[in-house]
Amino acid sequence: MKKKTLTFIALVVIIIVVVLVVWAIIYSKNKDVYNGVSELSDKQLLDYAKSRFDKGEMMGRDIIIGYHYGIPVRVTFPCSDVCPDYTIRIIRYDVELDKCEEVGGIKKAIYVPFAEAMIARGFCFPKVIVSNGIYEFAEDWNLLIEELENLSSKINYCNEKSDCSYKILDNCYIPVMAFNKNGDLTEFNKKFEEYKPEFPSCNMGKIKVDSLICEMNKCILSYSLQE
Repeated sequence: MKKKTLTFIALVVIIIVVVLVVWAIIYSKNKDVYNGVSELSDKQLLDYAKSRFDKGEMMGRDIIIGYHYGIPVRVTFPCSDVCPDYTIRIIRYDVELDKCEEVGGIKKAIYVPFAEAMIARGFCFPKVIVSNGIYEFAEDWNLLIEELENLSSKINYCNEKSDCSYKILDNCYIPVMAFNKNGDLTEFNKKFEEYKPEFPSCNMGKIKVDSLICEMNKCILSYSLQE
């Protein structure tokens, strides 16, 4: 009986040792894979996306974990309000949105922490990330609004010495934008008319601009909704 007990204990110890060794090998291998320079397969990228991470340790970090089909994969860990509890992980290609389709990515918007809320921001995601439901994506019109905001920022070079004006848009999601009064709005207006049908309907009432303050190459608008 004593011999059988010892044999059982020895077997358990051997199993534990084997499991620890296998885990150490896998951990070491994965650690080497996501080193910032290695080429990552679809499976490796998906495994990383499904893995757990320490929110406290990773909060605020911005890293390149490797390359996927030759495209650098950037991972950021933003947080806001209740940190590190609200830390999220964003895995995407390190390319500009207008180059996304060229490199085989998919443009999508997700909600990211901002102040005490969440806002939709667009990124270029690998197809394997999109097709496997890693994120809950925002509606596609959020990307159109972000593109218009980026376009307007090129025209909005206002300051306290320049003559600035604002434009009230016929949509409650991007109701007011400020521009340099002499700025060329041709491209912006063209894009706005193209995207306008894609925006959801809104019945928030008319907009009244309360103030327009321009300084440090940007304008701050304050507005209210009228019934």
